[in-house]
Amino acid sequence: MNEKIGYLLSDLLDEMKHRKEESDNALKQEKDSFEEGRNLAYAEIIEMIESRANIYDVNLR
Repeated sequence: MNEKIGYLLSDLLDEMKHRKEESDNALKQEKDSFEEGRNLAYAEIIEMIESRANIYDVNLR
């Protein structure tokens, strides 16, 4: 079960990193409050997944 959770979290983490990268690129084009908030939310989700996986000793790779 722990391995399946690792795969799930790894997939979610990769998707969040991809979306953050898109948001980073959008912010380079035009800064707006919505995009800045979206970018911050992705960064917080990435950090949360990584730290929780570490706490529960879940391998993300």
